Amino acid sequence: MKKIEELKSSWKSVSINTVWLDADDYPVLLSLCDFGVCLHYSSSGLDLPMKIIDMFEAKIPVLAIHY
Repeated sequence: MKKIEELKSSWKSVSINTVWLDADDYPVLLSLCDFGVCLHYSSSGLDLPMKIIDMFEAKIPVLAIHY
């Protein structure tokens, strides 16, 4: 965040907005979705990414790359 603030004054056509969700708000946000999309592997490459587990827990369908 500090680096963005330092560089922001020199950027004329760039805008960066960051959003922080509290841990309690994340399940609420997921429950509002019609489906989830995950286009990456887990860090180990052996199991599902936590995003997918979170989406399953919220009972929304997930579109993902083949595991």
